[in-house]
Amino acid sequence: MILIVAPDNDPHARCVAQDLERMGKPWRMVDSSRLSIEGRLEFRAGQKSGSVWTCKDGRPVPLESVETVWHRRRFLPAPLTLPGAQDQQYFRREWTEMILGVFSSMDAWFVNEPQRQEAAVKPLQLRLAERLGLRIPDTLITNDPVAAEAFVERHRGRVVHKTLSPPRHRFLATQKWSESDRALLPDLVLAPTIFQEMVTDCRELRITVIGEHVFAAEFRPRRGLIDGRLDMETPYRPHTLPGDVSRRLLALVRRLGLVFSTIDMKLTDDGEYIFLELNPMGQYLYVEILAGLPLTAAMAELLASGRAGFQSLPMPAVKYGSDGGLVEGVGWR
Repeated sequence: MILIVAPDNDPHARCVAQDLERMGKPWRMVDSSRLSIEGRLEFRAGQKSGSVWTCKDGRPVPLESVETVWHRRRFLPAPLTLPGAQDQQYFRREWTEMILGVFSSMDAWFVNEPQRQEAAVKPLQLRLAERLGLRIPDTLITNDPVAAEAFVERHRGRVVHKTLSPPRHRFLATQKWSESDRALLPDLVLAPTIFQEMVTDCRELRITVIGEHVFAAEFRPRRGLIDGRLDMETPYRPHTLPGDVSRRLLALVRRLGLVFSTIDMKLTDDGEYIFLELNPMGQYLYVEILAGLPLTAAMAELLASGRAGFQSLPMPAVKYGSDGGLVEGVGWR
């Protein structure tokens, strides 16, 4: 059985489930955010062992029968009647340990493993991308106002800033540095922020890695727009990546222990590919619609083939020098 972990209204999960249905593959969908309302989760060890996830329809899912898990979206249940902040923190810790513990105890193949998704943080992404020979913008991640101001001055104000992870309660776009931001720098001590040299007025790429397949779509945002996600009218079209770029991106995803990921890059008019970031739970359905790429079908086929199909794929191989630098191009082993 294939288990899809996602909210009921997630369109990616629904589209893939429809493809699995047409392929004759058994599947179930569970929504972790509903566990405190209408779902139930059991873990047993000792005389009677096993785990069961009962959905809102009352139908139990014996997790021992699950061979593949698509960890599409996992949200913690909402604390419905807990007014105190400490009680809410306790509630979230208990559910985090329970859900991650049950997933970790399963003998199933995950796309992607929850621990790997959470470990694929921006500093690690950038360091690995750099070692794999991908060009990255000059970057500073810090909560030090002095270091941030010096970075801005070094790049003469041509800097963007953004969060390390997107908050659930609001959308925060990548912002161009403004002189008015200087007055807010003292607040930086509260939380780190990403500062990067600005790369604008070029093509942008949205790349989706599904198993061994690397799909790329390109678009050119309106001139001067910093965050391409805000341009809803720009046409997308398929883009053919150079072989070495495609292999390096695939190697990056594998080095992070991931099977699926979406990647944002820029392509300058001089033909230089610049890596920005990777999202192990990224959106791709809009890219399929706008660029006509077969992403849903590829995901359904990956889930249907399971662990055995993925393990049979060639793995990207990279060699490093004693200083950690890349000394050989990406090949296959």
